[in-house]
This record gives sequence, C-alpha cells and structure tokens, in this order.
Amino acid sequence: MNNVINRQSQTVLLISGPSGCGKSTFIQQLSQKTLDQEIQSCISPFSNQWPVIEANDLLKGNLSKNSFLARLKQADGVVVHYDIMFIQCRGMARYEEDEALALLSSIGPLKIVFIRPKYKVLQHQYSKRRNIQRGEKSPGSRFWADYIRYPARKVFAPIRRKLFVSNKEIYQTDELLLKSYLEWGAFIDRLSESQKLGVLVVEPISDFGKNPAFRLVSKSSTVQES
Repeated sequence: MNNVINRQSQTVLLISGPSGCGKSTFIQQLSQKTLDQEIQSCISPFSNQWPVIEANDLLKGNLSKNSFLARLKQADGVVVHYDIMFIQCRGMARYEEDEALALLSSIGPLKIVFIRPKYKVLQHQYSKRRNIQRGEKSPGSRFWADYIRYPARKVFAPIRRKLFVSNKEIYQTDELLLKSYLEWGAFIDRLSESQKLGVLVVEPISDFGKNPAFRLVSKSSTVQES
C-alpha cells in the first residue's frame, strides 16, 4: 500500500528528448518562468515549484524503485527529465521495458514535452558536449570506455539477447536519429490509447549559448476511452 500513488493528486510533466536536445535548459527556463509564452500557457503555472527527477537514474541503478516512488510523492506535481536514447544503451527494444516509464504512466495525469531538434543542430550540440565530457576524463577513463567497456557491451549484447547501440553511433546518422524520434512518437501514441495524455512538441530555435529559446511545434491531448 505504501507504493500506491493517489492518481487524483499527482501530475507528471515529462520533459523528454535525446541527449543534448536542451532538456535541462528547458527545465531551467520552466523554473524561472522564462519559456516562450505560448509554451508556458500549456503547462501548469505551479510547475516551476515542482521537484525535478531524473527518470534514467532508475535504469542506471542510482535510485531504487522505492526511492523513485518516494520522490514522486514529494509534491502534487513533479517534473521528470528523460533521455529517450538511454534505453538503447541498455539493450532495450521498447520503451515499455523501462520500469520508470511504467511507473510514471501509472500515476497520471501525464503531460509530455517532446523536445525535437533538427538533426544537424542536435548532432552539433551532442558533439560539443561529448568533447567537453571526454576532456574532463582522465586518459585511463577514456581508454576504459573506448577499448574495454564499449567493445565488451557489443560482444555480450547478442549473448544476452539484447540490442546495443551507442549514442555515438546513433548521432552519426540522420536515419538512426529519425528512427529514435519515430519510436518515441509511437510509444506516446500507444500510451495515449490507455490514458489521458497531453503532448507538446517543441524545438530549439537558437543554440544553447547566451540566449537559448524554444518554440511550440504542435500540441495535442487525448482522453481515455471508457
């Protein structure tokens, strides 16, 4: 009973998109109420006061299921940061396999913000971020990642009957990025068949330098059929 969340008192704002798309920047602007007015009007005016949770921490093992649920119960609403590419790095074929999404979709109402940059913008941002992150690592850490961890995952993935595609591989081609976008969109469509759902699709309209900004591409809502 302690793990049951009151569906009537909880609202989940799921900020989703690939790594480097601007999710953290969007959440920062949400908390500061500096988002474009058209986007802001589609989101609860109280969302800037809600706690922020990293949903991928459950798959990473940084949070237990009970800790994840406890964080969801902190307030009447919660903002959730979700990297849509992460399941592929964990060898999962479908989003339904991600326990965090299963928990989030069970507590509703759910509003999803899908940040969907153009491919070239995303590839540039990812490359820039990756170079910064690699520069912060020691030579030993880079060697471990490039020549031991990554090759080992590639070898053992088929044995474990799992898929494995690195972020680097995904970001190198428009086709793989398109596939990721389509798969996330298809998951949202499947989710909308079983519950009330609000969806905002937004895209960055500038780089993530001094004046990052987003624009609303589309919005939709569904009502669960009885």
